[in-house]
Amino acid sequence: MFPKILKVEVKFTTKQAVGVAAREVGSIRTSDPDTQGILAALFLCGDRDVDGRWLLLDGNEGIRVTGSEAIDVRKQEFLSAVHTQSHLAPLRRHAERYWPPFLQAFYDEAMAGHERLKTALESCYAAQGFAARLPRDEILEIDHLDAVRGLVDMHGESVAGNLFQDIFAYMLGHAGYRKVFLNPVGIPDVELSGLEASDGRIRLDLTPEQATRLLRQCEATGETELARQIENALKCT
Repeated sequence: MFPKILKVEVKFTTKQAVGVAAREVGSIRTSDPDTQGILAALFLCGDRDVDGRWLLLDGNEGIRVTGSEAIDVRKQEFLSAVHTQSHLAPLRRHAERYWPPFLQAFYDEAMAGHERLKTALESCYAAQGFAARLPRDEILEIDHLDAVRGLVDMHGESVAGNLFQDIFAYMLGHAGYRKVFLNPVGIPDVELSGLEASDGRIRLDLTPEQATRLLRQCEATGETELARQIENALKCT
């Protein structure tokens, strides 16, 4: 369903297009059948059809680069790719489903700054605690866009873009990747590997109350290792 390895260049903009350097495009182009390169863009440009959503482009298709010059990739090109790059549909569905709850779940930490956000994301990821932390209720579009704008108003476009990138990376990790690497100085911005599906693991989407009941049952039956993992996940809620 998902590529075994993901390489992602991540952009945020308040304009109608994102600027991409030739070397960034090169970092997400690959001939490895197990690796998928992606350009991911988050727009906040006054267009209801795209604002607050992650749009994805295949790094091998649809991004024309001439020489070493930077190029602009317009929002229409991302929207057209929905129809022409159907192989990215599972990743698009994952982002549509999980981006609003992930942003809400880590909004306070993001407002507090990069270091606090990074610590919270890494801790939850290590403890496999995302499912327990995410809000259960549907996130209204107006509330989601308010959260996006709130981070931009608080931190400015550049810093907010870095915060969105971090949350987006771990949101992709929630698809089952055991390794999430964020590259603060090089390219590509994000690399994910170690897809859990390859070793038969499954994830349970439990409320904190359900997880607590399961923890008590594990403790009562002597399942100490499973109890420890559940307890660590609950610490992230």
